Amino acid sequence: AYFKEKEKVCESELKLVNNVTFEITSDDTKNVGRAKNKCAFIGSACKGVAKVSSGRFELVADFGSCSNGTLIATQKVQMVIYLEHEASKKYIGIINISNGLKLTLVDKDKAAPFYTSYSRIISYDHPEYILAGPHLEKITHKLKDIDIFKTWTLGSCNLQNSKSGKSLDIKEVKKASSTIQTITGSNTDLLSSSQRSMSESREKWMLKSTKLGQVFGPGKFC
Repeated sequence: AYFKEKEKVCESELKLVNNVTFEITSDDTKNVGRAKNKCAFIGSACKGVAKVSSGRFELVADFGSCSNGTLIATQKVQMVIYLEHEASKKYIGIINISNGLKLTLVDKDKAAPFYTSYSRIISYDHPEYILAGPHLEKITHKLKDIDIFKTWTLGSCNLQNSKSGKSLDIKEVKKASSTIQTITGSNTDLLSSSQRSMSESREKWMLKSTKLGQVFGPGKFC
C-alpha cells in the first residue's frame, strides 16, 4: 500500500475505523508512520489517515462527500491480488453462509481481492480473515502476535506478464567456456518445468525455480 495526499477534507464527515474490532491502540496511531502502517494492515476497513483538530492521527473508514474542508489527509492506495485455481480456470471467491464466510470458485469478474501482509494472505473486503488452507480463519491484528515463520507457500506457479503474455522462464547462455542459467520470458507453456517456481510470502517474496532448486535474483539465480 502507499498513500497520497487528500486535500479539503471535512472533519465533521469523517467516519473512523472501529478501534475495538481491529484492536487499534493509542500506540498504533501515535505518529503518522505508525498510523499508515496499521491502515495498510487492515485492508478495505481503512481508507486513509487524517490528523484531526485535537492533534491526534485517526484511521479513516470513510472520508465522506465533503470537498471544501480544511483538513489535509492521506488516502490509501492498496495493491490486491486475485487467486486463480489453475485446474478449473476459476478464481477464488468468498460467499456469506449462515455461520460465517466460505471460500468458493467463481468467474474472474466475481473474484475476491486479497493482499499480503506479515506473511499472511488476507481478504481485502473481510480483513478479519486470513486464508488457511481451503478455509478462512479469523486472525489477530496485533503485530506482536504474528508468527512470521508460519507462511504461505505457493508451489508450482507459472508467473505470466499480463502485458506481454510471456511467462518467467529459464534460458541457457554460453559464457566463455561455461554455460550458465539466466532468466528470460517465453511463450506460456503450462507443461514446461522451467516455467515453474515456488514462493513463500515472507517480508519479501522469494521465488525458487522448481527445475533448478535455486532462488531467482535480479536477472540471475542466487
